[in-house]
This record gives sequence, structure tokens and C-alpha cells, in this order.
Amino acid sequence: MNVKSVGVDVAIMRTNGVACIDTLSALVQVTLAKERFAQANITVEMGSLVFFDAPPQVDVDSWHVVSSNDPFQLTPDARSVVHAAYRVKE
Repeated sequence: MNVKSVGVDVAIMRTNGVACIDTLSALVQVTLAKERFAQANITVEMGSLVFFDAPPQVDVDSWHVVSSNDPFQLTPDARSVVHAAYRVKE
């Protein structure tokens, strides 16, 4: 049985200088992911932990991750958040 490995970087968004989730809660989510993926013989390795500011055009109180007409498509706000997190990682 082959065990695959995947690295996970965690990016935490801040609004007005305050993180949207505390670091401990984010790490709990990584632990849960490790448990779930282990059932499929996939090892999850924790990568980096970065913080980034919410993009200015994103209304952090009412943004949605997926499009209402296509559950497999990110909304423009969600894409902005992903791009902002990715830029911090570079």
C-alpha cells in the first residue's frame, strides 16, 4: 500500500488587523484534515502559516465562496481572497 503525502499551507485572513480565525482553530482544522486524509493513506504535512489582509473590495461580512449558479465556481470575492493569500505566500 502506497502512502502519498501532501503539503498544506495555511493562510489566515485579517480584517481591520484582526484575524478571522484564531491560530489554534486553524491548526485544529489541519489536524482534522490529517485524520480524514489518513483514511485514504494520504499524509498531510503542515507547511507555512501566513496572515494576509482582506482585499479592499471584499465585503467580509457577506461574501460567499461559491457561485450561486455554479457550486464548482468561486465567486469574484472568493477569487480575490485566494489571490491575496497566494501573493503573501510568494
